Amino acid sequence: MSRIETSDETARLSISLAGHQDREQIYRLRHQIYAVELGQHPLNQTNSLSDDLDSFNHYLVVKRGHKIVGFISVTPQHSPRFSVYKYVERGQVSAMEDKPFFELRILTVIESERRGLAAALLMHGAIRWLQENQAQRVVAIGRKEVLGLYSRLGFETLGVGFTSGKVQFELMFIDRSEMDSSLRALTRTSEAMKRRVIWKLDFPFSEDESCFHGGASIELMGSHFEDIEAQPNVINADVLDAWFPPCPEALRKMNTHLGWLSRTSPPTQPRNLRCEIARRRGVAAESIVVGAGSSDLIYRACLQWLDSDSKVLLVAPCYGEYEFILRNVLHCRVEVLKLNRDADYRLSLHEYQTHMRNGCDFVVVVNPNNPTGALIDQETWHDLLDSTPPETKLWIDECYIDYVEGSQSMESVAALRSNLIVCKSLSKTFGLSGLRVGYLCLSPELAEGIRKVTPPWVVGLLGQIAAMEALGDPEYYAQQYRRTNEQRRWLEAEVGKLGFDVHPGCANFFVAWLSEEMVSKDEFLSQCKEQRLFLRDIFRTSPSLGSRAIRFAVKDESVNQRMVEIMGRILSRASGKI
Repeated sequence: MSRIETSDETARLSISLAGHQDREQIYRLRHQIYAVELGQHPLNQTNSLSDDLDSFNHYLVVKRGHKIVGFISVTPQHSPRFSVYKYVERGQVSAMEDKPFFELRILTVIESERRGLAAALLMHGAIRWLQENQAQRVVAIGRKEVLGLYSRLGFETLGVGFTSGKVQFELMFIDRSEMDSSLRALTRTSEAMKRRVIWKLDFPFSEDESCFHGGASIELMGSHFEDIEAQPNVINADVLDAWFPPCPEALRKMNTHLGWLSRTSPPTQPRNLRCEIARRRGVAAESIVVGAGSSDLIYRACLQWLDSDSKVLLVAPCYGEYEFILRNVLHCRVEVLKLNRDADYRLSLHEYQTHMRNGCDFVVVVNPNNPTGALIDQETWHDLLDSTPPETKLWIDECYIDYVEGSQSMESVAALRSNLIVCKSLSKTFGLSGLRVGYLCLSPELAEGIRKVTPPWVVGLLGQIAAMEALGDPEYYAQQYRRTNEQRRWLEAEVGKLGFDVHPGCANFFVAWLSEEMVSKDEFLSQCKEQRLFLRDIFRTSPSLGSRAIRFAVKDESVNQRMVEIMGRILSRASGKI
C-alpha cells in the first residue's frame, strides 16, 4: 500500500538524513550556489559539485515536499580527511589537535528560503545529530554572512579566517557542554519551530525525549498497522528480536484462548510467574522481581536507587538505555570505563579496581556485551565481585546470555549477595518481544524495595502465561539457540566475504565495520532500507566503535541468505561491478 503525501506535508518544511537518492540533487545545488552564485568554485559542464569527503560524510537535508531547499554536511570524527585541512595546517589551531573532533560545513539554503526557518532547522538538526552521535568537540567552517546563526548556538570563533574563491569563511568551535546548554537556552524558540516543521530524523527533536533504538522497520506496517501483511518481506535486523516463535505449548495456549486472554485482567501481582522463574532458576522467589521487559526494570530500579549525587561507572560500549537514563533522566555523575578492540573488548580487572578505589555507588556491566559480544566468565566475575565494595551496587545485564554456548548466569550468586543485581529478558530469548517480560534476580531486601514501587498488572496475562510455558520447555529453546549460533557463524563468514571487518559475536548478534574503500555507511544503510533490510547503525549509541560500525542481528537460514544477497548487490553496484 503506497503512502499518499498530504498537502500539509508538501507545504511544510521537513528535515531528514539524506539518502542515496538525495545526493545528486545536493551536488547540483552545491554547483548552483557555490559555483554559479558565489563564485567559490569554477563552473563545470556537469552542473554538479562534490568532493572526496562525500564518500564518508553525512548530509542533513531540509525539504519542501520532495524538493531539497537546504542542506548541511557533517564529517565524523574518525574520518580519514577533513575539509578544514585544505585551508589551515595541522597544528595551527590547538582546539583541533589534542582530541578527535567532528566537522560541520556547507550550511546551504536556496535563495527563496533564506528568510524562513530552513537554516535554523538545519542547525538544530545538526546539533541534535552531533549529540546523538556523542560528539564532544565540533569544528565548523562558517561563511561570514551566517556567523550570527552559529554564535547564537554557542559556537566561538577561533580567530582563523580564510577566503576560498569569492567567499570568506571563519573557523568556529563548540564543545559538548556548550551544545547542550545552547539548545536548552533556545527551548522556547525550538519548540515553536517544532510545531511548524516535520521531523523525519530517527532521533527525537529534543535530546531528553528518549533513547535511540532500532526497530524502524515497524513503520512500514503503517500508522494503524494496516500493512501488517507486508512483514514477512521485511528484515528487521536492527533489533535483537528472536527469529523463532515461542515454544509450541505457549503458542497453542495463546491461540486457543486468545479472546479470553485479551479481555481478562492478569493477577494484580505476578506471583505465579515469579515463583515459576524462581523454581526454574533455582533461587528463592523472594529474590525475583518481574517486569515488562528489561527497560521497565532498569527504570524502576535506577529511579529507586540513584539521583544526581550518585557516582556511576558505566562499562561501555553497551546498551544505550543505560547511559540515557543515567545522564538525561537522573543526571548522575557518570564515569565510563571504555572497552577497546585491542583487548577484544574484554573488561580489564586492573582498570575496574582503579575505578573502585576512587569510589562508586553503582556499576553497570552488560554480559554478553551488547553490541560487541564480549563475554565475562564466572571465574572473572568472582574476581570483579571481590574488588567491588559492599556499598557499591553491581548491575549485570544478562539479557542475551541464554544464547551463549556453555555460559553460566550469575543469578544464583545475585540471590545471595547484598550488592549484586542480575537483569534478564524473557522477551528476547523466548520469542516474546511483543509481550514484554523480564525479571531481576537480587537479594530479598533489594527486591522488596523494588516491588514496593511496582504498579499492579505490570505484565499482561498473555505475557505471563506464555513466559511460564516457555520456562517449561528448555529443550525447545536450547535447539533454537544452537541454530542461532550456527547461523551467526555462517553470517559472520559471509559478511566478511563481502569486505566487512567482522568482530565475532557469541549470541544472536555481531558487529562489523564497512571499510573505507566501500560505500559510505549512510548510503549503504539507506539502500538497504530501500530493499527492506534494516541494520543497526551502532555508532549512534556506541561512538567508540567508530562511525562505520554496524550491528547485525542473526535471523533464520533463509532470511540470513536474503540479507547477504541484498548487501552483495548494493556493494557490487557501489564498486561498479554491476
